[in-house]
Amino acid sequence: MNPIDTFERAARRRVNLKLRLLKLALVYVLVAGGLWLLHLLAPARHFDPAVPIAGLTLGLGIAAVLTFSRLATDGLRERLVAREREHLAGRAGDLPR
Repeated sequence: MNPIDTFERAARRRVNLKLRLLKLALVYVLVAGGLWLLHLLAPARHFDPAVPIAGLTLGLGIAAVLTFSRLATDGLRERLVAREREHLAGRAGDLPR
């Protein structure tokens, strides 16, 4: 695989992660807005949207943390494997034959 294909795949993966988080944020806004609208239009006012919205907020926050941590550590595994491979190759030269 040539380097241009590798960069293209990495760029597409990163953009897909960001778009997925954006879709989650859009769903959050729509659902939270719907819950507040339901609360305002409910005649008895027995429905409190704070707890469901808090759960949605927690879920969106966790998704954001996971997305940003994945974006920040992109390629970390490959770098660690390359470093370990170099370390082991250096040790193999030190071993008696």
